[in-house]
Parts: sequence; structure tokens; C-alpha cells
Amino acid sequence: MTEQQHKKRFFWIYAMILLILAPVFTKSMLDYNETLTKEVVSVTLTKEQREELLKEIREASEEVKKRNDDKNSAYLKLGSAYERMGYRAKAVSAYKEVLEMDTMNVSALVSLASLQEKMEQEEEAENSYKRLVEIQPNARNYNLLAGFVLQRKNDVSSARALYLEGLQKTNSDTLLMKYFASFLESIGDRYEAYLYWDAVYRRESSNTEVKNNVERLKVIEADVIKATEKVK
Repeated sequence: MTEQQHKKRFFWIYAMILLILAPVFTKSMLDYNETLTKEVVSVTLTKEQREELLKEIREASEEVKKRNDDKNSAYLKLGSAYERMGYRAKAVSAYKEVLEMDTMNVSALVSLASLQEKMEQEEEAENSYKRLVEIQPNARNYNLLAGFVLQRKNDVSSARALYLEGLQKTNSDTLLMKYFASFLESIGDRYEAYLYWDAVYRRESSNTEVKNNVERLKVIEADVIKATEKVK
């Protein structure tokens, strides 16, 4: 075999390897890009929890396919399950499907705004909060929006005051408590965040996300919690 034939053979072998590996590289890059844009996050789940969520996703997906009329509840379930699995982009799509069919759906807007905030899509989150206030201009929604806007402007003291004002007006609304707990942790007040997550957990003991936040902060703030309990 001549040198030229060797080169040709090598070229075709190399080309075949690239064709075989192309899908793998493409998928890796997509996964990498999704991670960079905070569309996928790592979520610590037990095998049972993961299986339960996958079951929820399958059931909600089937419900979406079967229903011809009101698919809102199915898409909300699908979005919630995707979010708890860590698939944020898919969750956003599910919540937006609800809003395509029902622009006044408060549950979808609350979930969407919260998720956009976690994904650091600040402008989108603020717009979702504004729509929420337009639909339901109550104390909870107003304080969610105002607190978020002030938080974006790094006006921490005013944001804290507004969250607390909202909690007082709403008799410690659970959703507002969750937002306030996340806000407290974001500014470094982890012990106070733990107290609010713990208060929410007493109301929603079956909520895995809330339980995980309580346990996570309990480990981080173990020394502070022990010292505080001794004083009490």
C-alpha cells in the first residue's frame, strides 16, 4: 500500500470516528451550556424520591396528551415535578404553557417568577411579578414584587422591611415566608433563614424542598442553633 493510500485510509477512519462521536460531543456541549445558563441544577434526591418524581412526570405528560380542554393542572404538575428534579428550563416551559392558555393563572405566574429569580433571569422575574400584582393587587403579591425590586437594587434594609410588612399584613403567608427565608440566606443571615424555613416546615412537613432547606441550614448553622437553645 502506497503512502497516499495510507493517508486516504487514515482520513476515512478519522472521519468515521468523528461521525460516531459527534452526537456525544453535541449532547455534552448542550448539557454544559444548560449548566452555564442555570437551566439545569444538581438536586440531591433519594432513589425513591427520584422514582416518585419520574412517575409524576410520566402521569402529568400523559394527562397533557389526553386532555383536550383544560390542561392547566397537568402542566402545573409537570412544571413542579421538573423543577424539583432540577430541570429548570423544562419547568419554565411548562409554566409558560399554562399562561399561554390562561394569562390570569396566578399559580403559574408565582411559580414562574420564583423560578426565573432562581435562574437569575432578573428582568423576566420582575415582569412576572408585575403581572402578578396587576392580576391580584393584594399585600402578598405587592410585597413580593417590591421586596424583589429593592433586593435587585441592593437596598437590603428596605427589602427586609417590606417583606416583614407583608408577613404582618398577611398573617405570615407561607409563600412570602419562603421568599423571605431565601432572601435572608442570600444576604448571609443563615440562622434567621433557618428559623423561617423551619416555621414553613411545620406547616408543610411533606414538602421535600422545604425539608431539605431546613436540614441543610441546620448543618451549616449547627453551632449557632446549639448556643441559642442553651440560652433559651
